[in-house]
Amino acid sequence: IGPVLGLIWHGDHLAADRYSYLACMPWAVLIGVVLIVLDRRRPSWSKFSPAPVVMASVVLFALSWRQTSVWGDSISLWRHALAQDEKSNTARLNLGLALASPEVHPGPKGPTAAELTEARALFERILETQPSHFNAWKGLGIVFAGLGMLEEAVRAQENALRLKPNDSSAIYSYATALSEAGRFEEARGMYQRAIEFDPRDYKALTNLGMTLARLNHLSEAIDRLREALAVNPTHARAWFQLGNVYVRINKMDEARQAYDRT
Repeated sequence: IGPVLGLIWHGDHLAADRYSYLACMPWAVLIGVVLIVLDRRRPSWSKFSPAPVVMASVVLFALSWRQTSVWGDSISLWRHALAQDEKSNTARLNLGLALASPEVHPGPKGPTAAELTEARALFERILETQPSHFNAWKGLGIVFAGLGMLEEAVRAQENALRLKPNDSSAIYSYATALSEAGRFEEARGMYQRAIEFDPRDYKALTNLGMTLARLNHLSEAIDRLREALAVNPTHARAWFQLGNVYVRINKMDEARQAYDRT
């Protein structure tokens, strides 16, 4: 139970409701023992009313129901955590990432402009006190891209890359920002650099293929997209982009086969 009691702190520490599970077990055992003892003394307890137990169960049910709203999704969870500790940049970062993340927003629309604006304010607040915060710069770059501020997105991802120049995720994010800003030659070089770190990075291979297609290097684009599909044969985006390239070189049968795999 010791590690979850919070008596000794080490590093960045956030209290979580789940930490109380083990810590509360002795109380549950104690209550169970009391009930067993009372049950064995039934003659003096025969007229015991179940009302308190029922009332306690109703209260616990209501509290559990309320708590599930906190655990409903990452946004509500980290919003609750930040409300508990407004100084926590960990909660602030994770709330910003949740607000800006397409994975948290299923469907084609993704995060709303209001959510992206809120995430921007969270990341900028972190950077006011921690200007070398790698993940805050990356998150800010994602937000700027979502808001259509493409050059600002490039600068934010470039700042992240300066902090960790050999981080493959930072290289990939910077390359993506460059590509979205229409700076395809620069993006090409950064995607190639990302692939040097991980030759099986099918997302980087796919994006490199797309970038090459935009630069009219269609043969090379096909090769990179094929390499991506060799790593992940079910990657729909690579199949779709491969179909687009085949259309451009008038190989319609190959294009149809590629589109059928999306």
